[in-house]
Amino acid sequence: MTSAQAQTYVAQVLGGANIAAKLAMALDSLKATSEMWTTDHDWHFLLFTQTISVVAGTSRYTLGGGTAITVFRKPFSMRFTGTLKHPLRYVPQELIDAVTSDQTVPGDPGVYTIIDDDANFDPDAEVQKVQLYPVPATNDTALLRYYRAFNGAADPIDVPLKYLYTFLDCARIHLLQAHDSSNPRLPILIRDVYGTRADAGRYQKAILDDSNEGGEAQWEGFVTPYDLAQRQTPQGPFDFWPRGDR
Repeated sequence: MTSAQAQTYVAQVLGGANIAAKLAMALDSLKATSEMWTTDHDWHFLLFTQTISVVAGTSRYTLGGGTAITVFRKPFSMRFTGTLKHPLRYVPQELIDAVTSDQTVPGDPGVYTIIDDDANFDPDAEVQKVQLYPVPATNDTALLRYYRAFNGAADPIDVPLKYLYTFLDCARIHLLQAHDSSNPRLPILIRDVYGTRADAGRYQKAILDDSNEGGEAQWEGFVTPYDLAQRQTPQGPFDFWPRGDR
């Protein structure tokens, strides 16, 4: 669905399908809903893969792919795919700082973290980076999978077809709450989309559907051969830290 069609659908709840001001409000509601969906759940359809050319002596690499549709939000997994061919463990920067005395010593990276050292809230400068530790001693290639953010201004709309009208109706609810909270359609929409204490709405069902696609929901009790080897033969100070991005 195009952005114009989505704005029209959302604005219709106010009877404003052909009114420029109401279409503009509908666009704002679409953007606000995109922000809500981004922070409420790690959607599998927002997973993005970025290949990183690792250079010896350089530990920090910019994320995001350079376009609005690939804005980084949260790490999923990272591994070397060149010479080293092993996964990296995510560790928060505060833990790296707590257990290391000299972060300049080169070696084969075993962990990574996400940093944002220039966040001045300018969209052009608010770019996050992945940092490897220790500093790479050799050139290699790494593959980072991460959850990207929704693009609320995307055209076509940045939502798969199976969740499209649930997303649009969330935007309708936002529009009514902001501009016509006494509208009799609002409680009906809220009950349909967000449900009640007794029954889940379409939004909760969409999250459940996305969570049950296979992936992480099937990982309970699963240990990779790499993690098992790490547990049996500790290799460094981070081996016993749990993942810090969950």
